[in-house]
Amino acid sequence: MIFRCNKGMALPAVLVAVLVLSLLGTVLWQVSMSETVQAANEEKRMQAHYIARSGVDAVGEYILRNPNNLESAELGDFIDGLVNAPVSDYVYFGQGKLNVEVKKQGAQILIIGTGYVDHINDTVTLSLLGNSIFDHVIHTNSFTEPLDVTPLANITGPLSANADIIHDPDYPYDINKYANVIYETATAPEWDVWRGSTPHNQNVTVGFDASDTGKNLVYGYDHLQIGSGAVRVLTFETEGHDMIIVANAFTVGSSAKVRINGGGRVLLFVEGNVNIHTGQANFENDPNQLIMFLSENSTASFLSNAGFKGFIYGPDATVHIAQPGTEITGAMIIDTLSTGMSVNSGSIYLESLGFTGFDLIEPYINTSLRKGFYQ
Repeated sequence: MIFRCNKGMALPAVLVAVLVLSLLGTVLWQVSMSETVQAANEEKRMQAHYIARSGVDAVGEYILRNPNNLESAELGDFIDGLVNAPVSDYVYFGQGKLNVEVKKQGAQILIIGTGYVDHINDTVTLSLLGNSIFDHVIHTNSFTEPLDVTPLANITGPLSANADIIHDPDYPYDINKYANVIYETATAPEWDVWRGSTPHNQNVTVGFDASDTGKNLVYGYDHLQIGSGAVRVLTFETEGHDMIIVANAFTVGSSAKVRINGGGRVLLFVEGNVNIHTGQANFENDPNQLIMFLSENSTASFLSNAGFKGFIYGPDATVHIAQPGTEITGAMIIDTLSTGMSVNSGSIYLESLGFTGFDLIEPYINTSLRKGFYQ
């Protein structure tokens, strides 16, 4: 039998235990310190986040409220100045600080704020979105006059109004009452070439001047018209370009036709009134080829089974559908819509069509802005 002496083994065991406990204590202390640091950093990150958000909110609200009552063009210049400016200097908030920059991304304005607290930072981006153009078949800008579409039972597409909308209870498309979406009258450009009035008793062709700059000019008319009687044709020869026309009045007589050749588009700014007498479907163009801008207090009247293919933008103008049988393909943004006594349910056809001319109208329309999303 062999006897082992265990004397002296207790001390090393105690030392090992002490070492393990010491290491464990160190680890626990490090974990505790790490959690404390993380908690402190997270608190600083939240502070930096709220500093950044406060900054972008302040800039966004200033643009939206427009406290200096800048006109559309002036507000656009102000925003362009912000976009072209470098990142702002730091603004200090107690132990934190902030800088802001403004960028454009397509139709959006991005306000980018970065908040700093010590070595921690956080960035918040607020987007300002332009109101869409022609995403409703009719939008009326008036806050007092309701949009009454009960005579227009054959409308195809969603409706929007800043006042009430009177409609059949089974209307199948989206209805946006009291939308509080405000559009401003387009700014008509100054004409470069004055052409007077077109003859009403013969076919009329509107084209570009033959000069090198002809396709870049704005053409002015007193009365752009095509008369009634025999079938007459008003032809726009676009040659694949955008044609910009400013007219004091626009008239299309009974049985006349309107054609847009060449694959381009026509921007027609009418300073006075519009009268469309044409028979059904006599506008022989893709609706996206014609955008008609109406000035403040203008009226566009559709008479005698009138037909029209295009988009009407007149936030301070009236569209009056005087007689039944009218067909409109496109959409309209106007102040008010009125109908004549003989217009009854089912006699009007108004079809919504997606609008593709945003690049075309951007210089002339301020779509106003609304808050988008935070990132």
